[in-house]
Amino acid sequence: MAIPAQALGMRKILVVDDEKLSLEMVTELLQSSFPDVQLLNASDGIEALEILDRHEVDLIVTDLLMPRLDGLGLLSRVAGRGLHLPIIVMTAFGRSDIEQSVRNLGGIFYLEKPIDLDLLVVTVEQLLAADRTQQTSLSLQEFARFVANQHKTGALEVRTSDQSGCLYFANGLLVEATTAFENGEAAALDILSWDQVSLHFAARREGPPPAIQKTLAELYAAVARRKDQSTQPVQLWSRDTVMNWDPDETSEKKELAMADVKESLNAAMSIDGAIGVALVDYTSGMCLGMAGGGAQLNMEVAAAGNTAVVRAKMKVMKDLGLKDAIEDILITLGRQYHLIRPLRRSPNLFLYLATDRDRSNLALSRHKLNEIEDNLNV
Repeated sequence: MAIPAQALGMRKILVVDDEKLSLEMVTELLQSSFPDVQLLNASDGIEALEILDRHEVDLIVTDLLMPRLDGLGLLSRVAGRGLHLPIIVMTAFGRSDIEQSVRNLGGIFYLEKPIDLDLLVVTVEQLLAADRTQQTSLSLQEFARFVANQHKTGALEVRTSDQSGCLYFANGLLVEATTAFENGEAAALDILSWDQVSLHFAARREGPPPAIQKTLAELYAAVARRKDQSTQPVQLWSRDTVMNWDPDETSEKKELAMADVKESLNAAMSIDGAIGVALVDYTSGMCLGMAGGGAQLNMEVAAAGNTAVVRAKMKVMKDLGLKDAIEDILITLGRQYHLIRPLRRSPNLFLYLATDRDRSNLALSRHKLNEIEDNLNV
């Protein structure tokens, strides 16, 4: 059934594709089929987000493989902004399992290139006529399936109000998972059972060594046995780097946060005997910022390695039933002190400071690191 023209007068469709001919073809087709709808164009996900900043869009038609920000990234950003609108995903690499996955992602539909133009028009008509209030939100498990079916390599970071963790994929296979207390299969089962989560997928060239032998389907079945499953809404993180925590932050706020971290790290380097300092997310092993190090100490390797120390200590506290917080962890070497200080206001983060024993005062170093934490806002 055709939609009355008066019902389409204020509707807007955003078409996103880096292939100029494909972009023009889809736009012209939709414009001729829906003359009362306004068509907007973008050549990649970044440009699409800029358009979404200026326009209230009713439907997005997007390619998957694009430069700068691809279709998967755009999907995350749209959901992260709380925009519950239908999305049609176009890709030249169609697979039946991908199609089924995308069709299950509440309000997201899959079309394989070369596009069936008649099917595209019918799908657009149905989506524009649908009740927007009936659009469902993405679930953690459906998004994980989508990442797997797209054969992505990277880290899917997951947060709730009081815990966080990471699911690591290599060519679409779930190979590792980490939380503050667990890793491997145990961590994956915990993460996949969380409700009301926020997500962010960070692409990487290589995944970690495999530590999980079960498939996602087998893990989902195990989660189902642990609790009654229900699809929960999620809000996806949208951040261009690991420092962009809030998807709705302005560029100015993001720059201020990054500047604050840099200033805090520089302050830590002024501590007597400081060799290097880093701000680390121990749930993912990612280093959010660092200073110093060099030939004397590889700070990136040291910071990532010490995430295992923090996780192990957190697990021991959990096993012992200790309802307390870690103030700091001291590792004393023959020539160096290594101080690890979890942040009270951001419990998944820790400051890592390495100092020369001969040139530093341990008590003073701990005092100054405490002051730096008090002034650090992330």
